[in-house]
Amino acid sequence: MVRRPQAFPLTSVFGGLPNKRTLVFAPSTGSLLAYEEELTGDPGALNVKTPAVIDYATFLTAERTP
Repeated sequence: MVRRPQAFPLTSVFGGLPNKRTLVFAPSTGSLLAYEEELTGDPGALNVKTPAVIDYATFLTAERTP
């Protein structure tokens, strides 16, 4: 059986603009696989249409240090 990654969205106005951050985790290890930040409302002085992804990261490897 294949276990699909689990995604958890968090909404806030951190940084002064309405946004949604989504964290994607591997269910078998709890490792963070990806992160996305999206503007969801009035973008202020930024010249973008919302919703707009403003940051995205994919983590290919992870290691634990002793």
